[in-house]
Amino acid sequence: MRFHRLMRSAKQSSGLITIASAVAVGVDRRTLARLAQRGLLVRCSRGLYRPAGRALSARDRITAAAVATRGVVSYGSAALLWGFEGGDHDTAAPARLESAGSVPSSG
Repeated sequence: MRFHRLMRSAKQSSGLITIASAVAVGVDRRTLARLAQRGLLVRCSRGLYRPAGRALSARDRITAAAVATRGVVSYGSAALLWGFEGGDHDTAAPARLESAGSVPSSG
């Protein structure tokens, strides 16, 4: 039952699941880890998961990089998120975290 709520929550947030969003629907960290071990979720980075079998688009990867690093989306990446096409996609992270780097454009 909680797994279905978790999947509904993921659909509403770019297909990504944070620990906070999981806890909000009654799924704790240990359950997330078990779901990943069973192959139902894929761990993208620390505290960030996506449903298994769901490929991430460039838009999803940019969002995941920003969420994982607590960074910001700028320049070409921001343009993509706002619906503009083309260019390279970058994210910037706070100084204490490494930059997520560039994600090549798909076009």
